[in-house]
Amino acid sequence: MTLGEVVNDAGERYELQLKGAGKTPYSRTADGRKVLRSSLREFLCSEAMHSLGVPTTRAGSVVTSDSTIVRDVFYTGRPEAEQCSVITRMAPTFLRFGSFEIFKAKDPTTGRAGPSPGNLDLLNRMVDYTCNAFFKDIVDSHAPKGLPLAFPEEDGLPGPKLAGTEAGATTVFEVYKEVLRRTARMVAKWQMVGWCHGVLNTDNMSILGLTLDYGPFAFMDRFDWDFICNTSDDSGRYTYRRQPEMCRWNCKQLGVAWSPAMPGVEWEAALETAFDDEFALAHLEGARAKLGLSADADGASGDAELFESLLDTMAATGADFTRTFRTLMDLGLPAEAAVGDDLSEAEAAAVERVAAALSASLASREDLLTAIRPRIEEERVNMLLQLAPMDSRLRPHIPLLEKEAEAWVSYNRETSLSPEAKAAENKERWLAWLRRFAIRLRGEAKAAAQSDRVESMRLANPKFVLRNYLCQVAIRAAEDGDFSEARRLLARVQDPFDLDKAIPSTIGDAGVELQKSGKVRGGNLVDMSDAPPAEAKSASAAAGAAAKGAGSCNVAAAASDAAMAPAFATSYDGMPPKWACKLRVSCSS
Repeated sequence: MTLGEVVNDAGERYELQLKGAGKTPYSRTADGRKVLRSSLREFLCSEAMHSLGVPTTRAGSVVTSDSTIVRDVFYTGRPEAEQCSVITRMAPTFLRFGSFEIFKAKDPTTGRAGPSPGNLDLLNRMVDYTCNAFFKDIVDSHAPKGLPLAFPEEDGLPGPKLAGTEAGATTVFEVYKEVLRRTARMVAKWQMVGWCHGVLNTDNMSILGLTLDYGPFAFMDRFDWDFICNTSDDSGRYTYRRQPEMCRWNCKQLGVAWSPAMPGVEWEAALETAFDDEFALAHLEGARAKLGLSADADGASGDAELFESLLDTMAATGADFTRTFRTLMDLGLPAEAAVGDDLSEAEAAAVERVAAALSASLASREDLLTAIRPRIEEERVNMLLQLAPMDSRLRPHIPLLEKEAEAWVSYNRETSLSPEAKAAENKERWLAWLRRFAIRLRGEAKAAAQSDRVESMRLANPKFVLRNYLCQVAIRAAEDGDFSEARRLLARVQDPFDLDKAIPSTIGDAGVELQKSGKVRGGNLVDMSDAPPAEAKSASAAAGAAAKGAGSCNVAAAASDAAMAPAFATSYDGMPPKWACKLRVSCSS
């Protein structure tokens, strides 16, 4: 529900919305309400992302009441009454890619059309508004002089009519390319902090490249290329690995929607020159910042591959995404460096020390095995692969089945290793990567002082992120009427790089006591361990890859991980507690 728009003295626009305030003419069959758990998650995460330097909409407040609304969080037939809440949020605009798809013609496959199919006059007006209101610098530098105004002067939005005209098509195309570049930079930022959105459809993509609509999001605990944060994402469409691909796909859909406004323009080429190139550049810049590397140092040409191999090592060993990069700050520039691929004694000692620190905070073997266990039983995978070539219904699923078969090969190999062999393999993986990193750091010794390098890494690698289990502690306390932990957590995630030592780094007493009482459950982060057996099995099957999305482990792993994981979370940057294994996230709001 939009309250209005403010234009400040600098000409900047800000739109203020209420989310969860009730029905509007656009609510369709929904009730327009939002509950406390999802409201608090959006409030906390939008502010956390802003503090991390990620482009985002902002949150102003959360107001809750005694009114309740019924929600079936996981659509399992277990509806519960939850407190209604309203969140205020702000952004220059909440226009999204999907806003321009209301003009879509009838789809031959689905038979569905937008609510205003073929209304090109309205499309052109919306595109003109977008260009003149939010990309004025591009319009001023590219639009031909003497074009008629797009809007009457009394509307307070001066600017030329561009969309749908040959004279203005190139300018609209320049705006489109800037949207692509902003989107590419945004998703590169997500990848650098280990954050997943969960529902990357066109309706959740901001025209300004802002992170928009916080639903089943998550910051990763244990790194996983195929991390899924949304329980409903059975196919793994929105995994960590695929987020850039999905954002690019959405950019293409925006191009389709805008194509009538850019007559004669070959806009598809921009997906490579604007999105792909910008993402590669932003991703490499982010990777170098996280590792404390400079682009002009010796060995810099291999930095992209070095970073990817680091992520591969993290995935193979079950390393925590956030904590790993903070630990790598301890590998300093060499005072004495050897020549070639051999390490000096000082370099080797530093590598051993950091490898030991990393090994001490890896996921347990049970945790990792549970996380990588394929979703479909091995016998069933093999049977379906044999039948698929002869069955038209199964044929489209062959790529998925082949991926599951490959996953079983990896899983069986992991289970064949003894705990001692796995620990030794983990250490060797880390030693191998750290040796490469140490050799690469020799080039940095000429480029920067150690103190400068560590400080730059500190500002690129957060110590504190909004992990799901921290959010859940604050939610449960708030549902009991105590917002102290939410305020404490907000202050902490607003200083993710630990620059203000006066901000507490430990969970408040109320949050710790809630964990000890066993009350940290409910909402759309749900402990399924108390579900009836059949229902728990159904929920597990429906979750599919969401077992990975727990970030640490799932329900089945909880008992065996007890020795490794702490019983309760007491620190905002500690290892995930064992009860965090039972948390699942849904789209329910």
